[in-house]
Amino acid sequence: MRLYNNSFIQDQKHLTKSERFQVIQPSLIQATLDKHGFDLVHLKSGYAKNPDRVDFQTTVARYRSRDAFEIDGLSFDLIFKVPHLYGRLVGVLGLFRGVCANQMNVGQWFECVKVSHTGDPIAVLNEMIPQLVAQRQKLIDQVNAMKSRDVTPNELVQLANEVANIRLDGITDIVKIEASDLIKVRRQEDVNGDLFTVLNVLQENVMRHGIRYQTAKPDQFGVMQYRNMNARKISDKSVKAIEINASIWDVATKLLQAA
Repeated sequence: MRLYNNSFIQDQKHLTKSERFQVIQPSLIQATLDKHGFDLVHLKSGYAKNPDRVDFQTTVARYRSRDAFEIDGLSFDLIFKVPHLYGRLVGVLGLFRGVCANQMNVGQWFECVKVSHTGDPIAVLNEMIPQLVAQRQKLIDQVNAMKSRDVTPNELVQLANEVANIRLDGITDIVKIEASDLIKVRRQEDVNGDLFTVLNVLQENVMRHGIRYQTAKPDQFGVMQYRNMNARKISDKSVKAIEINASIWDVATKLLQAA
């Protein structure tokens, strides 16, 4: 009989998998990261209500470096997405901004690590972590470059529209988006108009406060029906948060590189 487990400690192989398939147990990743000087700070662990879905969960974990980051107010993180059954373990660089408790991660301009469910995946991860951490200086340099780059009013509108479209991707029949919702500054520390601060304002608003938008769709009689909607907040520990944060980071990076 299969155990009914939290995905963080799931260590069983699904019956459909071959002998080559090796379970990547997230709790063992924690022990591995500890050896590299990282502590577990946030965890989203899948827990199946139906015992038949135990093997289909994904764990998302954020680990924070014990070393102080070179930029005040920021912490250096590693984030790991660990699907138990399908897909590879993925690790990416992250940042934590204390003033607003923003949990960010980088996008495609940085290398990620991917580990398959074969061989000895924990040993492979142990060897790959230094490759991930080696990008720390590149991250510091990019953050400093963003801090030195002022955003014009037109660029701010452009960024807000792009972030709004990222968040609402896949939603049909949209006729109006209140992208200005994402520009709202919520604390004195965020009044600065540099790219890094703007990035944080946009990210915080899209993740925690949503965006108003309107859809229009004809009913059975052809009469257009309008609906005022508000995108829900997104858990910063979810897989979707990793994907959206990466896209937002890439939008800011693109603007930085265009300068």
